[in-house]
This record gives sequence, C-alpha cells and structure tokens, in this order.
Amino acid sequence: MRAAVVGADGGFAVEGLPPGSYYVAAVAGIPSGGADAWRDPSFLESLVAASLGVSVGESGRADVVLTLAVPR
Repeated sequence: MRAAVVGADGGFAVEGLPPGSYYVAAVAGIPSGGADAWRDPSFLESLVAASLGVSVGESGRADVVLTLAVPR
C-alpha cells in the first residue's frame, strides 16, 4: 500500500511497486485518527467501488488519470 500527494501540476508518483495489479483511488482527505488512518481496512474497502484497476508491468510504470469525486 502506498499513498501519494498530488503536486501543483496535478501529477503524482508512487515509487517502489513491484509488477502486479493494484487499485488506485483519489480522495480529498484521509480519515481522522493519525497519519496511518488511511490504512484502516474499512476505509480502504470503502474506496474499492470508486477505484481504478491498474496493472504495473515489468517497466515499473503505469499512467493513470484520476477524477476526484466530490459529493454534491
């Protein structure tokens, strides 16, 4: 599991992932409860429906475009 902060240009990078399949999600904020609160299984499970499946190949790179869903 990794987290990344989006830069001013809207880009982000996650380093050190081995080849494989991953879920990627954009969130406006993490739950309260400390720096590792985003690792809570119930919080992560809540992201699955809105996440994007991504495959990282042997090159170690995958490009994705994410949209932050903002409730109305």
